[in-house]
Formats: sequence, structure tokens, C-alpha cells
Amino acid sequence: MQYHDFDVRLLDSRTAEGYPLRASCDLQGEAEDVCSLDPDSAPILEMRKRLVGQDTDKDFLAEFGTLLYSALFSARDGNLGALLERCRGAFLGSGKQGIRIRLRIEPPNMAALPWEFLYYRRGDCFLSASIETPIVRYIDLMQVIRELKVQPPLHMLIAAPQGSGLNALAETQNLFKAIEGMEGQVTTRLLDKDVTRAAISDVLRDEQFHLFHFIGHGEFQGNLPFLVLDDGRGGNESADHESVGGLFTNHPTMKLVLLNSCKGAEVSSTEPLVGMASQLVKCGVPAVIAMQYEIGDDQAILFSREFYGALFQGWDKGRVEMAVSLARNSLLQAFPGDRVVGTPVLFSRAVKGVLFELRTGDGLQDIPRTPAQFDASEAVIGTRLENLKVLKSEPARTDEVIADVRREEEELRNLRLRLRLGKASVAAAFLVAPLLFSLLWLGVFDTLPRGLKIQSYTIWLVDNFFPKSFGDRIALVPMTDQTASRFGKPLLGANWRGEHARLVEKLSQAGARVVVFDMFFPKPKEFDEDFSRAIGAAKERGTAVVVGVDEVRDRKPAIAPALSTVTGWGLLCVGETQDSADLVPLLVDKPGQPNQEPLRSLALAAVAAFHGWTSGSGSPTDPWFAGQSSWPWPFSLLPEPSGPTGSTVHSFPRFIRCSLLF
Repeated sequence: MQYHDFDVRLLDSRTAEGYPLRASCDLQGEAEDVCSLDPDSAPILEMRKRLVGQDTDKDFLAEFGTLLYSALFSARDGNLGALLERCRGAFLGSGKQGIRIRLRIEPPNMAALPWEFLYYRRGDCFLSASIETPIVRYIDLMQVIRELKVQPPLHMLIAAPQGSGLNALAETQNLFKAIEGMEGQVTTRLLDKDVTRAAISDVLRDEQFHLFHFIGHGEFQGNLPFLVLDDGRGGNESADHESVGGLFTNHPTMKLVLLNSCKGAEVSSTEPLVGMASQLVKCGVPAVIAMQYEIGDDQAILFSREFYGALFQGWDKGRVEMAVSLARNSLLQAFPGDRVVGTPVLFSRAVKGVLFELRTGDGLQDIPRTPAQFDASEAVIGTRLENLKVLKSEPARTDEVIADVRREEEELRNLRLRLRLGKASVAAAFLVAPLLFSLLWLGVFDTLPRGLKIQSYTIWLVDNFFPKSFGDRIALVPMTDQTASRFGKPLLGANWRGEHARLVEKLSQAGARVVVFDMFFPKPKEFDEDFSRAIGAAKERGTAVVVGVDEVRDRKPAIAPALSTVTGWGLLCVGETQDSADLVPLLVDKPGQPNQEPLRSLALAAVAAFHGWTSGSGSPTDPWFAGQSSWPWPFSLLPEPSGPTGSTVHSFPRFIRCSLLF
């Protein structure tokens, strides 16, 4: 996503008409207006009281968000709203550009308002929950963002003081649950005993961390923020914003602090930028996420999982404002009408929203190839240009500053070179593709071995130039010689159905959603009853069992009678070769038989069972599809000119194989 900054500044120089407003948007100009909103008026105070008391619903949140939106964008003359509409028309809609709304609210009483609830009535959306319009509490500081280049895994320090009065064990378990499956992207170190300021300082002195996640209690007393830490004597102590901020002053690798504590995002209503989160930014942390209201356990788990997932391994990883917006949207969908959509607050001094330039260390792999990677590279280039601007403005040209300038210039050259190489490789790939397809049309590749056929090139093209998401929801359980040796059975010729029954039982007890056997069972054998009972027990636990078949008669699978209890089935032996392209249809249908179920491949049956997809008319021979709604398949069928069947080029590989290893 390429972001254009929309800066909104509310000046702390109130006149009789209100607070002066200024806005600017690169490429679209500037605007001025006057905000007459009174944060101490009865309606505003009553709405804020409802937020604190969790007395909210969809209509209330939309009403309050609309009021805040009107205060900025539909003020006296509506100039800021007109500028925002021009920006929306110029940048939004393509999915490739966005508007980063950077709020700089100077009056303390206005900064204390929850601007994260800004609601755009025309689009019926919270601006902060859309990646097209992320909202940042921007703090303009002339500071370099150091140590941008990072090779995963990132290192996270987690602090969970026991003296906070919270259930630290449960809270930390929730966090570990949220980042489960991200071991390749992040490592963790937990402080949960005697979490004093000195203990945190010692760990930060001994190790370098990129993230700090605090789980505990926050306070705001006497117009000052505090975090509750342990005192080392079985009690607790309150560390104010300056004391906590001082922990991170000399740690350039620390890029993000997340405060899962009450009032971590609260700021003074009388003193400018006095708050725990804002103080940490002023002390050098590029970005801080804090909560302005209490957040529930389920909400914290969801936020952490979605936020860290997008930040570490998302299609635009390293971009903090995008990660927060994606997490907000997940909260909005999971908890509609709850204040949690506006609870997280992002404070940042990162000009381009970049916290990390994530590198694998592999020169070829680090070359950008996708639009998202190009945008991320441009954002990193912009960040390094800002770093150079700050460094060159230093009044004292010390040896350290000169070395930093040279380092930034070198990294900038490398970045620009990789960006040029990436664009050139994409252009070359798309120039070569038509040539290959022309040669295919002429039949040049018909005599080539399978590995050199045209689909091999297209698969490589898709793998390298289009983003893919991976997860840990699929496990491959192969049948190998090693598997056979564990059971003392030959790999071929033995009756394994007793072990199949045990496998289904073990996997369903472990919570598997779908078990797929990439094999067929055409003949009755010993242990079929055990296998059938295991399948039935798995169904009761919520586990679907899908098997392959190699023959279908009158739309009925050729399968051992005792195994008719399976949840679903799919064809194993499908596909044909046409010239130099192999076709593996997902679905085969016969025209003129509208009441008959199409025949599906095993891969399609597996994906359908996982997502709970069903077909339309239902069939007495297929209880899996009986009496359900329409098919939600995300592809269309392309008829083959040579016969009555239908097939699709959007085929799934056979990626699920279950057998005996457990």
C-alpha cells in the first residue's frame, strides 16, 4: 500500500470562534478551518461516560464517531472535509493507495478525546479500521529511526508484573496463544517474577530487543501516568512516564512498545503530550500502541494475533499503521458495537510508518517482486531519506554523525538497486511469458519432459510474483518406509485400516477439523468396522473425514460398504494431458443432468470440508451435500471443447495426505 499523508493539526491557540485547524495532503494542497467543539460540553461528557461504562452499541459508536468527524472535517467552513474528499477521489478505490491520517492535536483537553472512533458516515465506516485510512497520533520529532534492517526472528521482551493485581499467568498465556505459529518471525523472553524497573533495565542492557510487550496495570494520578511494577519485596511500585521512558532511551533496536494496560493511552487534559505512550515516543521508541480503555481477554488475544501476524508475516509486513488497522477491523467484526474498535491507540514518530526493513539474508529472495513489496521498499527508502535529512541537519558534524550518514547513504543505494532489479525482473517475466505461450501454441514444447512443460513456468511465475499466505492449519502425515518400520509392517501389501482407525481417533481427539486420506478403499477388509466406528466418533467431536475414490458409478463412489460413514469423498484419479499442458479439473459435470451432483476432486472435497462449503440441490447418495445452500466456489468452470465434461484451470495441488505417523 502506498500511503499519502493527510496531516491534521489542531492548534493550541483558542479564539472566540474555536481552535484553529490546519490540514495538508501531499499532491492535493492545504486547508484551514476552525473547530468549535467543546470537549467539556454535556453531550460529549455523557458520551465519554458511556464509553467508560461500556454502554455502547453500533448506533452509539457511529453517532459519537460522526460527531468527532464533524468537529474536524465539517467544521465552520468544511474546508478540511473538502480536502479529504479530494484525496479520497484521487487515491482511494484502487486498493493500491491509501491516506494516512496523522493527527497532531495540541490542546490537551482535545487530545484526550478518543479520536480513534472517527466515523465517515458517507462510507459507513470507522476510518481507523480501514487500511486505506489508518489513524496515527503523530508526534513530529527530528529523530533518526536507527537499526531499520532486521533479519527475522524479531526479539520480544514481555513484562508481566505480579504486583499489578492482574492474573499475570493467564495474561501471558493469552499472549503466547495469540502469537502461536509465529516462531519463525519472533522469539520471546518473559519477565514475570520480580518485574522491577531494575530487572527490566538489566535485561535491556544484556540483550537487544525489537519489541516490548507490557501486561499489567496502569494508573493516571495527579495528571501523571504510571505503570505498576513489582518492588522486589512482594509488593508493587508505580513507575511514572519519565522513569519508564528512560528505560528505552539508549536502545536503538527497540522499535515498538505495546502496553496492554488500562489508561496506557490516556494523556493529560491540562498538560500537552503528558502520557505514558507519548513519553515513550519522545524517549526514542518509534511507535507505541496503548489502550485507552480496558480490553477483555478474548479481545486482547484477537488483537495481538492479528496485529503481530500482519506486522511479522503479512503481505505488507513491517508497516505498523496497516497492522493496527487490520487488527481493528478484526475486532470490529468479532465484537460489533463494542468500544474495542477504538480502544487501541497508535502513537508514532515514524514518518512513513516503517518500523522494520525485514530481510531474509538471501540477496535474490530480498529483491521485491510484488506490488506490496515495491510499496514497502519505497516506504523504507522514504524513511532512510528522512533519516539523512535529520542527520545532515545536526549542528555538530561529529565522526559518529558522519559515519551514520555514510551508512544511510550506502543502505539507500542498496535499496534503490534492489528496487530496480525487482522491477526489471517483473518486466522480463511478463515479456517472456507471451513468447512461451506462442511457442506452446506452435507445439514446440509438446516433446519436452514434464519438468520443462509450460505449467512449470507458470507455477514459478505465480509463486514468485504474487503474494501468498501460509498458515499452520494443514499438517502432512506421509506414509513412508520410516512409518512402516515403526509399526513393523511392510509399506505395500499390508492391511493398515486398524492403524487408520487409530489415526482418525488420535487426530480428532487433538482437535483436527478435517482428516483427509489421499488413498482409496474400494474393497472390504479386516478392521473396517473399527475404522467406521472411529469415523463416527470423529464426526461427533466435530472432525470431518474425507477419503479418495478411484471409480464412480452412477455418481456413487466405489468404496467399501463399511466406510460409507465418511463425511465426504473426492476423485483421486482425474486429469489428462492436452498438448504440453496437464489439466487437473476440480469439478466434472455432465450437461443435461441438472439434478446430479458434479464429481469433485479430492483437493476440492478437502477444502470444502474445511470451510464447511456445501452444494445446492442435495443428493440422497451424498449426505455431505444434502439440503444446503449455494456453492461459494471462488472460480468459474471452463468447458472443454473435446467432450461433455467441465474443468477449471484454477486447480489445487494435492497438498493433504494423511496416513499413519502420529
